[in-house]
Amino acid sequence: MNNLIQTMQLLTEIVAKRVGRKPDDLAVRTFAGVVVGVNISVMQYYAENPDKDFSKLIEEAFSKVEDGLPL
Repeated sequence: MNNLIQTMQLLTEIVAKRVGRKPDDLAVRTFAGVVVGVNISVMQYYAENPDKDFSKLIEEAFSKVEDGLPL
């Protein structure tokens, strides 16, 4: 869990700098959390389905987020 939090904090700082916001901006933190969360979910799915194409799974997962995460 600590590694995930550290990864999210690093990503938050990078994104904040890139978009000209502060790292404590809720939108920036939320964005970083989504990126980390999507990666976790795809890694878990891939571990259970190693025959799938990991890069396509990532693309599909982020497309779902972009579409408003319809279920």
